[in-house]
Amino acid sequence: MSFFNVGAIYFTLQIGGFLALLLISWYFFDKRYKGKQRSSQQQDDIFKHSHPTSEVFVDPADGKTYQVYYHEQTGTRSYVEEYSQS
Repeated sequence: MSFFNVGAIYFTLQIGGFLALLLISWYFFDKRYKGKQRSSQQQDDIFKHSHPTSEVFVDPADGKTYQVYYHEQTGTRSYVEEYSQS
């Protein structure tokens, strides 16, 4: 094999590896930061066992307003989208 062929194979493997890492990271990043859909039972549990805090914010990624709920026994915080009444 000549040097050119080895170099071309090495370059192709590098590009292929980079593209594979890019696709894998995009897949996991997308899953990690995408809002989780809650069932109505989970939503009811948040409202029953948690109380709203004074924290309300607009998420810059989607422009939606969220209210923070806090569960005192477990210490978990839940972010619930506020729906406008307009």
